[in-house]
Amino acid sequence: MANDRDLTEMFKSALSRVVDRGWAFEVDHFRQLKFDQVDGSFFFQEYAHCVYASGFKWAYVNMYWPELTQAYRDWDYMEVCKYAPEVRVRALEIINYPKKVDAILSCASRLKSRGWEDFKHWLETMDLLVTPGKLGYIGPATRYHLARNIGADVAKPDRYMLDLANEYGYPRTDAGVQALAKRISQLSGERVGVVDVVLWRDVEGSRY
Repeated sequence: MANDRDLTEMFKSALSRVVDRGWAFEVDHFRQLKFDQVDGSFFFQEYAHCVYASGFKWAYVNMYWPELTQAYRDWDYMEVCKYAPEVRVRALEIINYPKKVDAILSCASRLKSRGWEDFKHWLETMDLLVTPGKLGYIGPATRYHLARNIGADVAKPDRYMLDLANEYGYPRTDAGVQALAKRISQLSGERVGVVDVVLWRDVEGSRY
């Protein structure tokens, strides 16, 4: 297993490269993100992004994100419910994947019927990390993505992070990714979610 000095140097170098590539704003976003400050529209947007990202490349989803944002009425779930048939048609024109669109519309309906505060309490009680599958397209891997993006201090164990954990002597498992990110968090003083996004951006950026 890598020693603390190696982990510290690796993370410092990754953070420097990510900032140099123009992602300082995203690092700051995850430094400040807290679940108790998230509102319904923010959650709806992050949920939809996770749904579209499931099985698709990040670059592909983000290429269409401005159009999807318009189609889903700037992530106003009340408006989405009001104009659901039109929203569905337009969303399918952008990315033709009916099951994903229907899952997002279903989430909007649940948000409207329960209200954000009750829905938020349900999320806390359910615990996405323990019981995935209660929301469409949120499974064993995607649960970490959504949880991180709404303020939970966890790392997303995608294949990049699994490979990185293995490279530094941690198990190539969900638990190994969490242990790696947590140790770097302790050494750097950054949140686990920040560590995760920095390492992911660094690996993703090196591929282009």
